[in-house]
Amino acid sequence: MAQADLFAVYLPEAYGGLGGGLLEQVLVIEQLSRICGGTALSLAGTGLGALPIMLLGTAEQREKYIPDLASAKKLAAFSITESGAGSDATATKCTAKLDGEHYVLNGTKIFVSNGEVAETYVVFATTSPARGARGVSAFIVEKGTPVRLRQERAQDGHPLESDVRDRLPELPHP
Repeated sequence: MAQADLFAVYLPEAYGGLGGGLLEQVLVIEQLSRICGGTALSLAGTGLGALPIMLLGTAEQREKYIPDLASAKKLAAFSITESGAGSDATATKCTAKLDGEHYVLNGTKIFVSNGEVAETYVVFATTSPARGARGVSAFIVEKGTPVRLRQERAQDGHPLESDVRDRLPELPHP
């Protein structure tokens, strides 16, 4: 898929992409799904992880992360789902509290597509509960960050989907 530039289809040329959009990404995922749903999920999971960086990230973050995602040197994961909250970001129990210059993430995520293979994670956490949906923030967490993070293989996922449950106890994040 990397040699065919499938990971680059929807990303801007300025970051190594082919300049298409989400429609082109969906068309690629749809065609891949006809052959192998798990393979299509790896592309879709990386797209879900890349999109918040493209839409909400700083120029420096886009320059740092998007070229490696476009070339498939790295895969991304989208970490929003929680037990009891589903994918409703407003019901997220995972918290992020500012501690000096860093945030400390604390909570549990489930159904993290690409969780076992990703190197770039976008983790959603509540930073200001009183603000409701506007109090949820996205954090970029790199694989190998020196944190206490335990991944458990879920028993109920598709065999080709990397369905990982991430526990984020006091995860320091700049």
